[in-house]
Amino acid sequence: MDYNPQNPNPLDEQNKTPRKIILTALLISIIIVAVFVLKPFDTIDNQENKTDQDLSATEQSDVTPIENAGDIKQTNNKEELASEAPIQSVKNFFNYLATDQIETAYLSTSSGFQENENMDSLTEFFKNYPFLKSIKDLNFDYKNTQEESASLSGALTAKDGTSSPVNIDLIKENGQWKISSFDLYSKEQHDAENQAINESNKFLDYLVDSNFYHAYQITSSNYQHNTSQSEFEDLIKSHPLFISDNSSVTDIGEYFPDKIILYVDVSHEENLLPIDVTMVKEDNNWRIDDIYFVNLDKAASDS
Repeated sequence: MDYNPQNPNPLDEQNKTPRKIILTALLISIIIVAVFVLKPFDTIDNQENKTDQDLSATEQSDVTPIENAGDIKQTNNKEELASEAPIQSVKNFFNYLATDQIETAYLSTSSGFQENENMDSLTEFFKNYPFLKSIKDLNFDYKNTQEESASLSGALTAKDGTSSPVNIDLIKENGQWKISSFDLYSKEQHDAENQAINESNKFLDYLVDSNFYHAYQITSSNYQHNTSQSEFEDLIKSHPLFISDNSSVTDIGEYFPDKIILYVDVSHEENLLPIDVTMVKEDNNWRIDDIYFVNLDKAASDS
Protein backbone atom coordinates (compact mmCIF):
# COMPACT_ATOMS: atom_id res chain seq x y z
CA MET A 1 0.00 0.00 0.00
CA ASP A 2 1.35 3.39 -1.00
CA TYR A 3 1.69 6.06 1.75
CA ASN A 4 -0.34 9.12 0.85
CA PRO A 5 -0.30 11.88 3.48
CA GLN A 6 -3.24 13.54 1.79
CA ASN A 7 -5.32 10.42 2.20
CA PRO A 8 -4.28 8.67 5.42
CA ASN A 9 -5.26 5.15 6.16
CA PRO A 10 -8.10 5.01 8.75
CA LEU A 11 -6.42 2.06 10.46
CA ASP A 12 -3.27 4.13 10.99
CA GLU A 13 -5.32 6.89 12.62
CA GLN A 14 -6.95 4.41 14.95
CA ASN A 15 -3.54 3.04 15.97
CA LYS A 16 -2.14 6.52 16.61
CA THR A 17 -4.89 7.51 19.05
CA PRO A 18 -4.02 5.03 21.84
CA ARG A 19 -0.33 5.82 21.32
CA LYS A 20 -1.02 9.49 21.95
CA ILE A 21 -2.97 8.66 25.08
CA ILE A 22 -0.17 6.44 26.39
CA LEU A 23 2.52 9.05 25.66
CA THR A 24 0.48 11.80 27.30
CA ALA A 25 -0.14 9.69 30.40
CA LEU A 26 3.55 8.79 30.58
CA LEU A 27 4.57 12.45 30.32
CA ILE A 28 2.14 13.43 33.08
CA SER A 29 3.49 10.63 35.29
CA ILE A 30 7.06 11.83 34.79
CA ILE A 31 6.07 15.39 35.75
CA ILE A 32 4.25 14.21 38.89
CA VAL A 33 7.18 12.03 39.98
CA ALA A 34 9.61 14.90 39.41
CA VAL A 35 7.53 17.27 41.53
CA PHE A 36 7.17 14.89 44.48
CA VAL A 37 10.75 13.58 44.37
CA LEU A 38 12.57 16.87 43.92
CA LYS A 39 10.36 19.00 46.20
CA PRO A 40 11.59 17.44 49.50
CA PHE A 41 15.19 18.22 48.56
CA ASP A 42 14.20 21.80 47.93
CA THR A 43 12.40 21.90 51.29
CA ILE A 44 15.40 20.46 53.13
CA ASP A 45 17.68 23.03 51.53
CA ASN A 46 15.30 25.79 52.56
CA GLN A 47 15.11 24.46 56.12
CA GLU A 48 18.88 24.25 56.40
CA ASN A 49 19.26 27.76 55.04
CA LYS A 50 16.59 28.99 57.43
CA THR A 51 18.30 27.30 60.40
CA ASP A 52 21.61 28.90 59.50
CA GLN A 53 19.91 32.27 59.13
CA ASP A 54 18.16 31.90 62.49
CA LEU A 55 21.42 31.00 64.25
CA SER A 56 23.22 33.87 62.59
CA ALA A 57 20.44 36.23 63.58
CA THR A 58 20.60 34.97 67.17
CA GLU A 59 24.33 35.44 67.28
CA GLN A 60 24.35 38.92 65.79
CA SER A 61 21.22 40.28 67.50
CA ASP A 62 21.15 42.84 70.28
CA VAL A 63 23.36 45.89 70.23
CA THR A 64 24.65 45.73 73.79
CA PRO A 65 26.75 47.74 76.22
CA ILE A 66 29.30 44.92 76.43
CA GLU A 67 32.11 46.23 74.27
CA ASN A 68 34.16 43.06 74.02
CA ALA A 69 32.70 39.58 73.86
CA GLY A 70 35.47 37.88 71.98
CA ASP A 71 34.08 34.47 72.78
CA ILE A 72 31.19 35.05 70.36
CA LYS A 73 32.67 33.76 67.12
CA GLN A 74 31.70 35.16 63.74
CA THR A 75 31.19 31.96 61.79
CA ASN A 76 28.77 30.35 59.39
CA ASN A 77 29.50 26.84 60.63
CA LYS A 78 26.28 25.47 62.11
CA GLU A 79 27.99 23.34 64.78
CA GLU A 80 30.18 26.22 65.93
CA LEU A 81 27.19 28.55 66.05
CA ALA A 82 25.26 26.03 68.14
CA SER A 83 28.14 25.77 70.65
CA GLU A 84 28.28 29.57 70.92
CA ALA A 85 24.52 29.94 71.48
CA PRO A 86 24.76 29.54 75.31
CA ILE A 87 27.36 32.34 75.42
CA GLN A 88 25.02 34.59 73.47
CA SER A 89 22.25 33.87 75.99
CA VAL A 90 24.57 34.77 78.87
CA LYS A 91 25.66 37.93 77.09
CA ASN A 92 22.01 38.92 76.60
CA PHE A 93 21.22 38.20 80.26
CA PHE A 94 23.90 40.54 81.59
CA ASN A 95 23.06 43.16 78.99
CA TYR A 96 19.45 43.13 80.19
CA LEU A 97 20.67 43.68 83.75
CA ALA A 98 23.01 46.47 82.64
CA THR A 99 20.16 48.32 80.94
CA ASP A 100 17.69 47.85 83.83
CA GLN A 101 15.59 45.33 81.90
CA ILE A 102 15.22 43.20 85.01
CA GLU A 103 11.97 41.58 83.93
CA THR A 104 13.43 40.58 80.56
CA ALA A 105 16.52 39.20 82.31
CA TYR A 106 14.29 37.22 84.66
CA LEU A 107 12.32 35.78 81.75
CA SER A 108 15.58 34.55 80.23
CA THR A 109 16.09 32.23 83.23
CA SER A 110 14.88 28.64 83.38
CA SER A 111 11.60 27.48 84.91
CA GLY A 112 13.59 25.80 87.70
CA PHE A 113 15.36 29.07 88.50
CA GLN A 114 12.04 30.91 88.63
CA GLU A 115 10.59 28.31 91.00
CA ASN A 116 13.30 29.14 93.54
CA GLU A 117 13.83 32.85 92.91
CA ASN A 118 11.37 35.64 92.18
CA MET A 119 12.07 38.82 90.24
CA ASP A 120 12.45 40.87 93.43
CA SER A 121 15.31 38.68 94.62
CA LEU A 122 17.06 39.13 91.27
CA THR A 123 16.60 42.89 91.61
CA GLU A 124 18.12 42.86 95.11
CA PHE A 125 21.00 40.73 93.90
CA PHE A 126 21.70 43.18 91.09
CA LYS A 127 21.85 46.09 93.55
CA ASN A 128 24.77 44.41 95.33
CA TYR A 129 26.84 44.46 92.13
CA PRO A 130 26.67 47.99 90.69
CA PHE A 131 29.63 47.29 88.40
CA LEU A 132 27.25 45.22 86.24
CA LYS A 133 26.03 48.55 84.89
CA SER A 134 29.26 48.99 82.94
CA ILE A 135 30.50 45.59 81.80
CA LYS A 136 33.26 45.91 79.23
CA ASP A 137 34.54 42.35 78.80
CA LEU A 138 32.82 38.99 79.03
CA ASN A 139 35.30 36.13 78.73
CA PHE A 140 34.99 32.44 79.47
CA ASP A 141 38.02 30.21 79.93
CA TYR A 142 35.90 27.09 80.43
CA LYS A 143 33.00 25.98 78.24
CA ASN A 144 31.23 22.65 78.34
CA THR A 145 28.25 22.50 75.98
CA GLN A 146 26.09 19.41 75.74
CA GLU A 147 22.94 18.88 73.72
CA GLU A 148 20.59 20.07 76.46
CA SER A 149 22.89 21.73 79.03
CA ALA A 150 25.95 23.95 79.24
CA SER A 151 28.38 25.19 81.90
CA LEU A 152 30.52 28.31 81.57
CA SER A 153 33.22 29.75 83.84
CA GLY A 154 35.11 32.95 83.34
CA ALA A 155 35.15 36.59 84.33
CA LEU A 156 33.20 39.79 83.91
CA THR A 157 35.22 43.00 83.75
CA ALA A 158 33.79 46.50 84.14
CA LYS A 159 35.08 49.66 82.49
CA ASP A 160 36.71 50.76 85.76
CA GLY A 161 38.73 47.53 85.84
CA THR A 162 36.60 45.76 88.45
CA SER A 163 36.62 42.05 87.70
CA SER A 164 34.43 39.27 89.01
CA PRO A 165 34.69 35.51 88.53
CA VAL A 166 31.44 34.04 87.25
CA ASN A 167 30.10 30.49 86.95
CA ILE A 168 26.95 29.91 84.92
CA ASP A 169 24.83 26.85 84.16
CA LEU A 170 22.26 26.77 81.37
CA ILE A 171 19.66 24.32 80.14
CA LYS A 172 17.72 24.22 76.91
CA GLU A 173 13.97 24.76 77.26
CA ASN A 174 11.69 24.80 74.23
CA GLY A 175 14.72 25.16 71.99
CA GLN A 176 16.12 28.19 73.85
CA TRP A 177 19.08 28.41 76.22
CA LYS A 178 17.99 29.56 79.69
CA ILE A 179 20.08 30.53 82.73
CA SER A 180 19.51 27.84 85.38
CA SER A 181 22.03 29.11 87.97
CA PHE A 182 24.91 31.52 88.29
CA ASP A 183 27.50 32.50 90.88
CA LEU A 184 28.98 35.97 90.75
CA TYR A 185 31.78 37.18 92.98
CA SER A 186 33.08 40.68 93.45
CA LYS A 187 36.75 41.17 94.24
CA GLU A 188 35.74 42.21 97.76
CA GLN A 189 33.78 38.98 98.24
CA HIS A 190 36.60 36.89 96.83
CA ASP A 191 39.12 38.51 99.18
CA ALA A 192 36.77 38.24 102.17
CA GLU A 193 36.15 34.53 101.59
CA ASN A 194 39.87 33.84 101.32
CA GLN A 195 40.54 35.72 104.56
CA ALA A 196 37.75 33.83 106.35
CA ILE A 197 39.05 30.48 105.08
CA ASN A 198 42.59 31.34 106.19
CA GLU A 199 41.40 32.22 109.70
CA SER A 200 39.30 29.06 109.85
CA ASN A 201 42.29 26.93 108.83
CA LYS A 202 44.43 28.67 111.45
CA PHE A 203 41.75 27.87 114.03
CA LEU A 204 41.73 24.20 113.00
CA ASP A 205 45.53 24.03 113.12
CA TYR A 206 45.52 25.35 116.70
CA LEU A 207 43.05 22.63 117.66
CA VAL A 208 45.23 19.92 116.11
CA ASP A 209 48.11 21.19 118.26
CA SER A 210 45.79 21.32 121.31
CA ASN A 211 46.55 25.02 121.50
CA PHE A 212 43.12 25.89 122.84
CA TYR A 213 44.14 29.31 124.10
CA HIS A 214 45.12 30.66 120.67
CA ALA A 215 42.16 28.92 119.04
CA TYR A 216 39.87 30.67 121.52
CA GLN A 217 41.42 34.04 120.62
CA ILE A 218 40.14 33.61 117.06
CA THR A 219 36.54 33.41 118.30
CA SER A 220 34.29 36.47 118.25
CA SER A 221 33.46 38.70 121.20
CA ASN A 222 29.89 37.38 121.01
CA TYR A 223 31.11 33.78 121.21
CA GLN A 224 33.40 34.58 124.15
CA HIS A 225 30.54 36.36 125.90
CA ASN A 226 28.41 33.21 125.73
CA THR A 227 31.14 30.57 126.07
CA SER A 228 34.07 30.67 128.47
CA GLN A 229 37.48 29.35 127.49
CA SER A 230 37.10 26.31 129.75
CA GLU A 231 33.70 25.54 128.22
CA PHE A 232 35.26 25.92 124.81
CA GLU A 233 38.01 23.42 125.69
CA ASP A 234 35.45 20.97 127.06
CA LEU A 235 33.46 21.24 123.85
CA ILE A 236 36.47 20.49 121.67
CA LYS A 237 37.69 17.63 123.87
CA SER A 238 34.25 16.04 123.76
CA HIS A 239 34.81 15.58 120.02
CA PRO A 240 38.28 13.99 119.70
CA LEU A 241 37.80 13.79 115.95
CA PHE A 242 37.80 17.59 115.94
CA ILE A 243 41.51 17.67 116.76
CA SER A 244 42.55 15.20 114.07
CA ASP A 245 45.05 16.33 111.49
CA ASN A 246 42.70 15.88 108.54
CA SER A 247 40.26 18.76 108.38
CA SER A 248 39.50 21.19 105.61
CA VAL A 249 37.03 23.80 104.41
CA THR A 250 35.03 22.13 101.66
CA ASP A 251 32.74 24.94 100.53
CA ILE A 252 31.31 28.38 101.15
CA GLY A 253 27.82 28.01 102.55
CA GLU A 254 26.59 31.60 102.56
CA TYR A 255 28.21 34.96 102.07
CA PHE A 256 27.28 38.32 103.55
CA PRO A 257 29.53 41.39 103.79
CA ASP A 258 29.91 40.85 107.55
CA LYS A 259 29.21 37.11 107.88
CA ILE A 260 30.35 33.96 106.09
CA ILE A 261 29.29 30.37 106.75
CA LEU A 262 31.92 27.76 105.93
CA TYR A 263 31.36 24.04 105.46
CA VAL A 264 34.16 22.08 107.10
CA ASP A 265 34.82 18.34 107.03
CA VAL A 266 36.81 16.91 109.93
CA SER A 267 37.76 13.32 109.24
CA HIS A 268 39.94 10.51 110.52
CA GLU A 269 40.15 7.18 108.72
CA GLU A 270 36.51 6.34 107.95
CA ASN A 271 35.01 8.70 110.52
CA LEU A 272 33.61 12.02 109.35
CA LEU A 273 32.47 15.02 111.39
CA PRO A 274 30.91 17.71 109.20
CA ILE A 275 30.57 21.11 110.85
CA ASP A 276 29.32 24.54 109.84
CA VAL A 277 31.55 27.37 110.98
CA THR A 278 30.05 30.86 111.06
CA MET A 279 32.59 33.65 110.69
CA VAL A 280 31.86 37.29 111.48
CA LYS A 281 33.92 40.39 110.81
CA GLU A 282 35.21 42.30 113.83
CA ASP A 283 37.71 45.15 113.58
CA ASN A 284 38.47 44.12 110.01
CA ASN A 285 39.30 40.55 111.10
CA TRP A 286 37.27 37.39 110.61
CA ARG A 287 36.39 35.55 113.82
CA ILE A 288 34.67 32.25 114.70
CA ASP A 289 31.15 33.10 115.89
CA ASP A 290 29.50 29.69 115.93
CA ILE A 291 30.38 26.01 115.53
CA TYR A 292 27.52 23.79 114.42
CA PHE A 293 28.02 20.03 114.52
CA VAL A 294 25.74 19.08 111.66
CA ASN A 295 24.86 15.45 112.42
CA LEU A 296 24.91 15.73 116.21
CA ASP A 297 22.91 18.95 116.44
CA LYS A 298 20.43 17.73 113.84
CA ALA A 299 19.93 14.47 115.75
CA ALA A 300 19.38 16.42 118.98
CA SER A 301 16.80 18.69 117.34
CA ASP A 302 14.97 15.70 115.83
CA SER A 303 14.71 13.85 119.14
